[in-house]
Amino acid sequence: MRYNTRYNIRKARKKGIEVTAFGKDRLDDWYSLFEETALRNNLEILGKDYFAHVLEDGDAQGVNSRLLIAEQNGELLAAMILVLSAKRGTYLFGASSRSNKQLMASYALQWEAIKLSKAHGCVEYDMFGCAPGLIPSHPLYGVHLFKKGFGGKLYHRMGCWDYPINEDVYQQVKMGELTSVG
Repeated sequence: MRYNTRYNIRKARKKGIEVTAFGKDRLDDWYSLFEETALRNNLEILGKDYFAHVLEDGDAQGVNSRLLIAEQNGELLAAMILVLSAKRGTYLFGASSRSNKQLMASYALQWEAIKLSKAHGCVEYDMFGCAPGLIPSHPLYGVHLFKKGFGGKLYHRMGCWDYPINEDVYQQVKMGELTSVG
């Protein structure tokens, strides 16, 4: 972990940032912050039901999904969805407020996710994607620098993986995709 990242984690703690794990009970708070983040960064806005399914159906898929929220005095500053499997914790989705960036809530949030992953028995923590190289003009350049600060190794993987919420519907969609290719 880089010195600046450790410094920002300590700074968040000193500024009173508290990170708490939730289930669906704070979904509305998560979703409003997600929408703000998506609009600010020109990302696709997924429906609230999508996130509800991720948070409630995780155990049925052999994983544990948690909503982590970073707050200061009740003000929601950053949030993420953490997926815990047998050996890997994965940062699946994140959101942050435009206000109070100097409080470093996103650093506290990631550090807590790493600690929760380790407590769950995970031996890997996956920050799930970054910019394809350190190119300052790339829209994800800042995200790449943020994640790089936590250390670890960069892995290049082919394609995306699916996280089926409903196995029956997933299989139907998969079959539909296979038949429409030819």
